[in-house]
Amino acid sequence: MVVEKELKVSAEAFFNEITKSILGDIRRQTGKKVHASQLKPGTNYKKKIPGRPSSNAEVRVKILACEPNILYSSSFTSSIDETITTYEISSLDTDRILVRYTEEYRLLRKTSRLFDESRYMEKRSQKRGLKLLKKIEDTILNDQQESV
Repeated sequence: MVVEKELKVSAEAFFNEITKSILGDIRRQTGKKVHASQLKPGTNYKKKIPGRPSSNAEVRVKILACEPNILYSSSFTSSIDETITTYEISSLDTDRILVRYTEEYRLLRKTSRLFDESRYMEKRSQKRGLKLLKKIEDTILNDQQESV
């Protein structure tokens, strides 16, 4: 699944917001305080995802790429599936970017479900991707207004 959206924020503000979210997630999941400079390819941690069956509720999150203001990619791997998420950021001008958000989902082993999970995941992730990008943009714009 690929979603592209133009946002009215800078590449730096967008990347900082992603980084802040990742650092908060690491702290919640591991209890460790990590600095943004430590987010490098290969960094990984375990995370419990609510709403998933207990057989695959725990995932290993691994950073695949982290290039400030340009690219962030990570994988979420459980015992039965893997999702790779990627943000590619292109600056259009100082306060406008184009973000290409990609989610790749694949089953690592067959499940007993009767429907095609990959098609379901594709539709669901496309809607979620658009909402996610809009939410990030709104958060940045609200924070900027509050600081003025």
